[in-house]
Amino acid sequence: MRKIYNCDLLNEGLHFTQDNLRFCCAPAHWGPNIDSKNPGSKDVFLSLMDMRKNALKGMKEHIAPEGCVGCIYLKEYDLDSPDTPENILEKQKEEPLISNIVINHYKQCDCHCIYCTQSMYLKKIVTKPQKSDYYDLFPILKQFYKEKLIDTENLRVEFQGGSIAVLKEFPDLVKIFLKHGVKNIQFFTNGIKYMPQIVDASKKCKAHIVCSLDAGTRETFKRLKIVDKFDDVVKNLKQYRKKSKDLEIFAKYILIDGINDNKEEILKFFDVIEDIGADIAQLDMDFKKVMINKGVHYDVPKHFYELYDLFKKECEKRNIKPFIWEYIQGILDKGYFE
Repeated sequence: MRKIYNCDLLNEGLHFTQDNLRFCCAPAHWGPNIDSKNPGSKDVFLSLMDMRKNALKGMKEHIAPEGCVGCIYLKEYDLDSPDTPENILEKQKEEPLISNIVINHYKQCDCHCIYCTQSMYLKKIVTKPQKSDYYDLFPILKQFYKEKLIDTENLRVEFQGGSIAVLKEFPDLVKIFLKHGVKNIQFFTNGIKYMPQIVDASKKCKAHIVCSLDAGTRETFKRLKIVDKFDDVVKNLKQYRKKSKDLEIFAKYILIDGINDNKEEILKFFDVIEDIGADIAQLDMDFKKVMINKGVHYDVPKHFYELYDLFKKECEKRNIKPFIWEYIQGILDKGYFE
């Protein structure tokens, strides 16, 4: 019996986050990472590549990378089993190309979602674009392109954050990725400000926006976001739909215990996103307390399962595609998260 580990996030990813640089974007397990101070230096780039090489080598020897134990994305395979995918070793080359980049190196935002881990550190709501408080990612991004370590034929980029509307380098980042032929871009946006770069991208590659509306009413939205911008968000989402039929719109609903976790709010949410013309409805859960208290056990509230069933039924009824993240599905299946 020859066992190995595999993780597609480590094989294919590059994550620019506030605290560190890493090849993983799992929410509760970060995997190997390197401090983000002075990320543009050659030494940091070489250290980053050595870290990645050692992690991939360890997985082939059935050694779980540091920080990855217990993560749902770390898969164990028996190479002698007929059930093991034929391409599993192909995924563990010494230096597989980067095909998934996450931009998440900033925290400034134009709202203050109560469930967001960034909100713990935000001193104020930002309304004008500004540079990242942490570092300039352009030097190391350009180094990856220079060394031909990015799979330009299959590259997928995610803009997280923070709010792209107040990230000063956002337009230039979009230009760089489009220049190099990115195939897929996903924009996480609160929708408060209309961003023309999103529509431009949808005309040159496959593009999606993920907007956490999280409510079906102005009052609930304000409780969750601390800003009174529900009508602006709905207006901008309709504008995206009008300007681009190719842009895929994910309308996200994060269940917050005691605020929007009720049938009435969910039904109103579906009325709104159906009117917008959203393609996909995404159900999610608040796991801020897990991020803060790692290793602590929390049971999934029982009524969440009823709301999950309602969510799926409304998607089917209104011909909207349902989506639930693998990580969240795993939590629902277990009945707890930690």
